[in-house]
Amino acid sequence: MKQMNGMSLATILVTAAALALGGCSISTSIGGLLEGSSQSVSSPFESSSASSSPQQQKEDEQKAWQRDARDYTAAQLKRSDNLDTYRSGIAKLARKHGITDWEARATTWLGIGEGMAASGLSSTQVQATIEMLAAGNADHASVMQRGYNSAQVAAGTAAAK
Repeated sequence: MKQMNGMSLATILVTAAALALGGCSISTSIGGLLEGSSQSVSSPFESSSASSSPQQQKEDEQKAWQRDARDYTAAQLKRSDNLDTYRSGIAKLARKHGITDWEARATTWLGIGEGMAASGLSSTQVQATIEMLAAGNADHASVMQRGYNSAQVAAGTAAAK
């Protein structure tokens, strides 16, 4: 065989064939690695989207509504004791949350009770407000009282620290 720069054509062909074969196995290996890496890259996203289940999203929305009901209640009761204005405002806030049945939700009444605690009303005013807002519904009154009590305990715990 003919020699080129000290190498025979046979050596060059064997080397080229080995590289070509090696290249195939390298590209196959790289392809396998890339497939594996894309699976590992997408799996954290899949697991994070799986952890944000419809149930979790619903709970997050309920917590956001309860928090906003609390904050609105506290702010409104500091400004005015007009319950018609209050009811109109909380209904409007509920619509912003996409809620049409705000009176049927326990989270509403918990938030209202928590808001009463944050408003600085006296316990006598709180009891009167609970009675007026509950309008004879013992369940609503009970849940508001529970929200008020838990916020009082949390505020006492936070103040004690």
